[in-house]
Amino acid sequence: MRDEPTFVPAPRSGIQTASSSATSLVKACCPCRPRAEGAAPRFTTSTGVVQTYQRALILVPARTVTSRRTLEIPPPVVDGLNAQRARQNTSAGGDRQPGTGSGFLRARCEMRIGPSGGSLESHGDEAVQPHPSGRPTLSHASPEWAIGLRARSRPPPHSRTHPRPTKGEAMSARKQAVLRNPAILLIALLGLIGLATSAQAVPRTVLNLPLNETSGRTAVDISGGGNNGTFGSGITVGQPGPSYKFTTGHVTVKSKSGLNPGTGAFSFSLDFAWNTTATRPTAAKDYDLMRKGLSSTSGGSFKMELIPAPTCFFKGANASERAVTSPVSVLDGHFHSITCRRAAGMISVAVDGNVTSRQVSLGSISNTSSLTIGAKNDGDDQTKGFLRNVKIIVG
Repeated sequence: MRDEPTFVPAPRSGIQTASSSATSLVKACCPCRPRAEGAAPRFTTSTGVVQTYQRALILVPARTVTSRRTLEIPPPVVDGLNAQRARQNTSAGGDRQPGTGSGFLRARCEMRIGPSGGSLESHGDEAVQPHPSGRPTLSHASPEWAIGLRARSRPPPHSRTHPRPTKGEAMSARKQAVLRNPAILLIALLGLIGLATSAQAVPRTVLNLPLNETSGRTAVDISGGGNNGTFGSGITVGQPGPSYKFTTGHVTVKSKSGLNPGTGAFSFSLDFAWNTTATRPTAAKDYDLMRKGLSSTSGGSFKMELIPAPTCFFKGANASERAVTSPVSVLDGHFHSITCRRAAGMISVAVDGNVTSRQVSLGSISNTSSLTIGAKNDGDDQTKGFLRNVKIIVG
């Protein structure tokens, strides 16, 4: 493959999307290299972070939505674009060299895309400025556009020697001008990446119980979904963390359609701290941290247990119950974050960011059972410890 970058619309086979517990990748045709080993340039978008790695653009979704995107074009890309422009100038009778004159990009160019459109800016005075209508337009302090394309303040006069071009000829000329301009193609490439990622489901929190109440018998859902939990005796509120202390009770959240993931990606998570004076969980007497349905429940189920290792169970319409277990111990009296996730044919358990996963085919998970936290509905498999930050996220 050539070292010089060229920006062309990626073929269908050049774009791949994949979802996992942490990343989705969108690879596009952009053969550019990182500046140095382990220091790949990147830019952030409203859906993630794009960085050059092994001569490809890679998009990694970010949790935080940003209103701007900034691309720092690596020097090899800038050099390649300038070299490409120099050859075009030479073939057209020009005599400029790469990096000289106002028609070339300088090092450290940045792409900024905001609500009004996109811009490609260098540390010189070449720029692609956002148009008020949202259409990117090229401007420059001199009579030339950025990156070497010539422009006139008014159209040339037409005569018998220079007849007015037909509509088809004019359109063809415009297409050729766009294809010769790496800046416009770069903007188009970023738009292509944005379209690919916008088709993915946006994660949505449908349950968020901080368990930080200091009185009462209601666990308030702050997700906006109205999925409050209720509980009786056997739970002490206002504990360090803040958290609830579970001894003989459990929290119950009534079933709603939003708590059923169906065939889509979803995760359920919480923070757990073991009560060091309690009996350790075992395979025969485990802790049910949270669950929706039993293994025999029609429509499937999901749950998180300590047996004694953190284990996630999933049962869908396509298969019997499947499990994935973390090797990380959480029985030390400190809070640990535990997350169970199903996405793109994989199930995983993450303990304090340490992920263990396996490939499965589950099908739809949807039932009418209540969500219980701290034990089963009948109080069996009682959790002995402290819980907080119970969440379910779909998408």
